[in-house]
Amino acid sequence: MLAQVSDPIIMVAKQAGDVRIHTFVSSFAYGNIANATHIIETKNQLVLVDGQFLVPYARAFRSYADSLGKPIERLYLLTGTLTTGSVWGPRSATSRSTRCRKP
Repeated sequence: MLAQVSDPIIMVAKQAGDVRIHTFVSSFAYGNIANATHIIETKNQLVLVDGQFLVPYARAFRSYADSLGKPIERLYLLTGTLTTGSVWGPRSATSRSTRCRKP
């Protein structure tokens, strides 16, 4: 069981015109798994790239995505998260009317 998690690192990595790329990195502290999740923000929507492995970070990521005030159009999983059992959870990060599907 995970005893504690520290705050993630959140940054806007790049901006070009109306497109912003946000990077959300879970903290590598207390023996946690550090990984990055990205948001491509356009004028009208969000595209998520990859997921968080630990539920507290997945929930924090979802809160951050929601704070941008745009709908999530797509989710691309690059690590096989849905099939490996290391679930950060479509429930945690893509609930509330967002569908999660493999390409």
